[in-house]
Amino acid sequence: MSDDFFSHLDDDLDGDFNVEPRRDLSRLSQANGGDKPLHEEVCQKCRGTGRFISYSGRSLGECFACKGAGKKVYKTSAPERAKARENVKAKKARDEQTLLDAFKAEHPAVWSWMDGSTFAFAVAMREALIKWGSLTEKQLLACYGCVDKLEAAKAARQGRNADVDLSAIDKAFAAAKANGARKPALRFDGLTISLAPAHGVNAGSLYVKDGERYLGKVREGRFQAARECTDADRAKLVDIAADPLTKAVEYGKKFSSCSCCGLTLTNKVSIDLGIGPICREKFGW
Repeated sequence: MSDDFFSHLDDDLDGDFNVEPRRDLSRLSQANGGDKPLHEEVCQKCRGTGRFISYSGRSLGECFACKGAGKKVYKTSAPERAKARENVKAKKARDEQTLLDAFKAEHPAVWSWMDGSTFAFAVAMREALIKWGSLTEKQLLACYGCVDKLEAAKAARQGRNADVDLSAIDKAFAAAKANGARKPALRFDGLTISLAPAHGVNAGSLYVKDGERYLGKVREGRFQAARECTDADRAKLVDIAADPLTKAVEYGKKFSSCSCCGLTLTNKVSIDLGIGPICREKFGW
């Protein structure tokens, strides 16, 4: 064969022998603007080896990030790229906050309901709102449904408690504390009223119970009913609050024990009074 037969063939054998192809940095530089320098850095995936190394130390082929070159070429430096990522992250945070502020302004009742709540659905809706910047129409309607139920329950409690005047109970406990009673309590037929612990969040309040069933608390003369409190319980409390001494005496004569201290009435005076005379004096009766 003549030499002309081979003259048209490429004499670059790099590809045939698996060597790294030569980089045409001048062409890359022109694509980058011509006068802007390129930044060649060690590949962070393979640490410059050009090979993908498994956790066991075995080589599993060429690095997929740098294609086996061990280095990568960037148009910008590493600090510039890091700053750009931070700018994108900051912009995303600003956009998310803008959407969140808009939602708060448009739906204040829903945000007030979900903000700080530990209710599972409220937590899920809050997380969805923060993630996506909005809620779907069905999600928003469900949230408003929860808000309406909460407001209705609150209004019902306020309505049930509005006409309960417990000033006479408060006055009796204030007298008992002033007269040295350490743990004042009053027992009635079906109800017990006692002083809340001084170290708790309800210090200064009175607890209302039926056995172990918590019915609510009295604070500054106002009854705050618990969910367990029924209309019958409330009516009984109203009846007691109208005349605590009479109800305390009725309890003593029915159960033969003092409404105040719970001890059995033994002497004739106590039995006739239906209450221990010392306890009666302590409670200002």
